[in-house]
Amino acid sequence: MKKLLLIILLAAVFGLSGCVATMNDLENYKKEQSAQGQETRMRLAAIEAGAGVTPKDIEKLLEGSEVTKIRAFTGLEGDTTGTLDKIDTADILDGDIGLVFTPAGGIYFYTYEDSDTQAEASPYVIYANDRAGGPGAWLLQSGFYMGRSALPANVFRDSGATDYDDNARIYANCDDGSCASGSEDVDVYFQAQIGGTANTTWLHFDCDASGNCDIDFIPAGTGGLDFGAANVGNVGAITAAGIIDGLNNVTVALDGTENANTTGLLSQYIINKHATSGTALTVTLNPTPQLGMQLLVKNGKGTGGVNTGAITLATGASIIIWNPTTKDDCAAGEDLVSGGAAGDFIGVVGVDSTHYDTIGYQGTWTCQ
Repeated sequence: MKKLLLIILLAAVFGLSGCVATMNDLENYKKEQSAQGQETRMRLAAIEAGAGVTPKDIEKLLEGSEVTKIRAFTGLEGDTTGTLDKIDTADILDGDIGLVFTPAGGIYFYTYEDSDTQAEASPYVIYANDRAGGPGAWLLQSGFYMGRSALPANVFRDSGATDYDDNARIYANCDDGSCASGSEDVDVYFQAQIGGTANTTWLHFDCDASGNCDIDFIPAGTGGLDFGAANVGNVGAITAAGIIDGLNNVTVALDGTENANTTGLLSQYIINKHATSGTALTVTLNPTPQLGMQLLVKNGKGTGGVNTGAITLATGASIIIWNPTTKDDCAAGEDLVSGGAAGDFIGVVGVDSTHYDTIGYQGTWTCQ
């Protein structure tokens, strides 16, 4: 009677999906349950006998249900008590979660993947120290620092999750004792790791106690900064969909000599305002011009009246400059000199590492 009732019950259940339970279905079900029961009894017996039992045995006792463990650690590597790599692979289940809290204030979130075969690359991929060439690794999901230690970092993992060799991080150094002067200082760095290379800083904010903040793009020369949608992707360009405004670099020459386009001054205006109106002005050009370097030099008006002195652009041994009066280059090393009159001016730009070209002028100019 019990067997008949069970057959009827199974028929009702399977009938909901269009299936019919047969005596064979029942016998197969009983055999499956018996086999699972025997496996369970064997594992329980092993536990009672004190035999070595792994978490995977416990998992089997729970009839295939997943048991995810959340584990806490105090370090990443070193195979010492409290480090992520100390725990043996036999004690880790696929999908386990590792939380690492370092004494310096770092917090890292990991998951364990027992089929992972990537090369170890801390902090992104970390092996258990007893792993002997087989699969399995802790994979970094995210990480950041909450402490006051030097160089805290927020780590962003490779989103492709295939080789974990393209990553980024943000870190800061907020330390008033690390500077030689002992002054307050804050540095914030944005770094990228591309193709497994070492972390490279591409953006640096440097702020001091006076409220001065510098922004540096590193490495220089190939990067671009784009505002808005216009010209996005121009190499080495700063582009904007709107208006970019700011002060120009202007030097008022009072002593008759100036050095042009020194460090940090790729664009510069120099005005001769000597107190003696007839005093000449000599401007020494940067000996290594760059494409796009700009300079404008003119006679202005000083306390002694309108300046009429000759303007000399001193080139140095290998520099060549365009003479706007003769419409030809001066010889390498020749200076370009104005006739010396009110209103004399000249604008030049660098076109390569040895040449300046003229983009505007007034007066008569000669190569000397």
